[in-house]
Amino acid sequence: MSSLIIFGIVACLLGLCLCRWPRRMRLRYRLPVLILAVTAGAASIQLSAWLEPYRSLAQFETLATVTLTRQAPQQWLLTLEQPGADVEQYPIAGDQWRLDARIIRLNAWFQALGISPVYQFDRLGGRYRNTGDELSQPRTVYDLADDRPWSLWTLASQYRLPFIDGVYGSGLFMPASDGAIYEVKLGSSGLAATAVNDPAREALGAWLREK
Repeated sequence: MSSLIIFGIVACLLGLCLCRWPRRMRLRYRLPVLILAVTAGAASIQLSAWLEPYRSLAQFETLATVTLTRQAPQQWLLTLEQPGADVEQYPIAGDQWRLDARIIRLNAWFQALGISPVYQFDRLGGRYRNTGDELSQPRTVYDLADDRPWSLWTLASQYRLPFIDGVYGSGLFMPASDGAIYEVKLGSSGLAATAVNDPAREALGAWLREK
């Protein structure tokens, strides 16, 4: 998001410089130009602050790697690795793991500045294969979102913002297996997970045969 900050600073400086050139601008145009430049600069810096909790993404880029370690029946230690972030571990319960994300697509103007759609992981947890277990067994869910006051997600969900093409949630769930490793990516229809090693591929194959 550094390009937005740079644009905002340049816009503010440009407005101040133009207002110091009386020969090139009539006096009556100085104040409107200054207001416009400062407003554009401030808006760019504010938008950069709104986008700061989010990560930029490209289609089919690996967003995270998930590794599962069995602790007990229907009990797992999930390790979540994200590029540029600390490795985190979460105990989860169930037969499957689940990950949800918030995705914000900016309009073409921001794409021209090299700003891709942005995302933020929302929730992580376990999921039972059997509905009865889901209702009766312990459930685990973790809040991963950075919910700041007046967050961009909240504003974009409630109001039509001109610089945003769309906001939507996307989620996936995959079978848990000891030693299984998955890569989470963004596909054309939302989040998608790829089985990386044999334990993950075997668990996925068995799960698909059950379905």
